[in-house]
Amino acid sequence: VRVLIVEDTEDDVLLLVWELKRGGYNLYYEAVDTRAGMEAALRSGPWDIVISDYSMPDFGGLEALATLRAHAIDIPFIIVSGNIGEDVAVEAMKAGAHDYVMKRNLSRLIPALDRELREADVRRARVRAERELRENEARFRAIASNIPGTVYQFVQRKAGASAFAYVSGDCARLLGVSPETLQANAGVFRELIVPPDREGYDRALGRSADKLTDLNWEGRIQLPASDETKWINLRSSPRVLDDGALLWEGVIWNITQSKLAEIEIRRSRQQLQELSDHVQKVKEDERARIAREIHDDIGGNLTAIKIDLLWLTNRLPSEQKPLHEKAGAIERLVDRTMETTQRISRDLRPGDLDLG
Repeated sequence: VRVLIVEDTEDDVLLLVWELKRGGYNLYYEAVDTRAGMEAALRSGPWDIVISDYSMPDFGGLEALATLRAHAIDIPFIIVSGNIGEDVAVEAMKAGAHDYVMKRNLSRLIPALDRELREADVRRARVRAERELRENEARFRAIASNIPGTVYQFVQRKAGASAFAYVSGDCARLLGVSPETLQANAGVFRELIVPPDREGYDRALGRSADKLTDLNWEGRIQLPASDETKWINLRSSPRVLDDGALLWEGVIWNITQSKLAEIEIRRSRQQLQELSDHVQKVKEDERARIAREIHDDIGGNLTAIKIDLLWLTNRLPSEQKPLHEKAGAIERLVDRTMETTQRISRDLRPGDLDLG
């Protein structure tokens, strides 16, 4: 422990040092008896505690306490005196001293020192925690203010009541209402949602509350006193608080541009599909027309040719074998042509298409 002793009597300094070493402390100390000496010592390095006599000819205990406070150093200050009264002790404690010990009862010095060192550690830890808390809050607010969305905390109590515990300042630009309005009345947010989308929001919130899963919902909001409609995406994670309430922490994003682009792409795809269906229908109608003309016109003509060929064949003289053979060949050619036209007609328009 590093101890700064404010004392003008060497024997008293040695007595304090002996008492501290007897209490088990590995001691480094410096003794001063003037304001200038104390100020130089305070500037020279860190100290864990100051032990000061109360009454000295040139530099008293209260002056030493004022010097320590002027340097804004938070370390324990213990007064050790041989003739201090209770009224003086109370005055010293009000001035900022942490304890006082009578020289005739130095057995109290070690317990007082132990206690004050522990309390000093606690104070430093609290100051450090408060500083870190302020830094974290400042960092969080800086991040929240620069995110292109609204950061929020939403609480749902067991009794069913809900509230926005925190809403970042971007809320006014995105939702058209101030953070204070949402924090005062959480129902305002649901009223901003267009009626057809409210049921989906309620379902998503209820599912997240029941299963403690992330809330991911997108829908439309109608800005108050305006015809403007925006698409928003709400993403947050729930956690259970000590009192059983649910707290969602997340961000509300403006996805209007991307959603409109998505809708436009979907509309373009639908139009493209309709165009493709129309082209396909026109093609099938054309195929059906060609198949029908082949079947009706060419097929009918071939049938008429075959009937006329049969009529001529039946009237050929029986002794004219070459003519009969030629007529048979022509008949077979007509039959193959009729089969070909039927196959082409079926390929152009299969009969199964008539079934749907």
